[in-house]
Amino acid sequence: MTLTYTELLNETIDIYLTGNYRKAYEFITKNSNGVNGNLAQIYNFRYAIASKAGEKNLALTLMEESIVDHGFWYAVEYLKSDEDLDSLRKENKFDFLLSICEEREKEAQKACEGKMELLTTEDLIGKDKNQLIIALHGNQESNDISKYYWKDALNSERIIALIQSSEIEFSNAYNWNDLNKGKKVIEIFQNKIKEEIKFNEGEVILAGFSAGGRQVLHHILFTEAKVKGLILIAPWLPELDAWKTQLSVLKNKETKVYIICGHQDEDSFDDSKKLSQYLSKKQIEYEFLVIENLSHDYPNDFLNVIEKAIQYINA
Repeated sequence: MTLTYTELLNETIDIYLTGNYRKAYEFITKNSNGVNGNLAQIYNFRYAIASKAGEKNLALTLMEESIVDHGFWYAVEYLKSDEDLDSLRKENKFDFLLSICEEREKEAQKACEGKMELLTTEDLIGKDKNQLIIALHGNQESNDISKYYWKDALNSERIIALIQSSEIEFSNAYNWNDLNKGKKVIEIFQNKIKEEIKFNEGEVILAGFSAGGRQVLHHILFTEAKVKGLILIAPWLPELDAWKTQLSVLKNKETKVYIICGHQDEDSFDDSKKLSQYLSKKQIEYEFLVIENLSHDYPNDFLNVIEKAIQYINA
């Protein structure tokens, strides 16, 4: 079975929620090899589910392998409070691993400043007619996960800038929880891009998956920034009703919106549909692509879907 990273996690959660913890553990263990994603998160699922299934020794062995052998760390608050780990907390080994995570978390929080990776070809750097696409990952994700999808969208007239949040939750897992922090990170790297490369400033597209979609929408609605278009992939929009009066900004800035969401996406479909209705009422140019049999994930044919979105915005 070939799964994407998000499919692996989502299907594991679905099995877990049935109460068959052993089956959930076996599923993620069997299908995790070769999946492009955050190995620290996969380990987290495995040791937490093993603990829930009553396999205390297995859970502690997996935690030790993750933290000691691989050098990963997890948030102390999570390790102290998650009920899946209740059976482990009286063990000396758990306390030892917790103390390692506490030190690593402090160091990571102090050092985390956000990150940018440019996807381009050398011959594009000096040209000024390139279209710039800035793409943000989702929560508990990273530029590495974004790159897996966006690298194929690179072409001879396009530069893609992947921006990683300055908020870290655990090893290689970053969040866009603080919208003001996210705004600052985007602005810092937008200025850095302007210093490093040439591009057509009237052709910029902002894109984001899940919480990254929330962050880019907020950025356009509540800052002076102007872009040609927004691509919102499975956007998580908890403040949408509070933001609906601000959506007129999109028309004033002549920003087109392209929404992509799976019909089975329990996290984002309702908000995506509501956003499309709000945009329609305000006569803002938008397209809403609903993908059947897709939950909260990137589309399987991501390249074709993104090309349609870019063509719509550029038309």
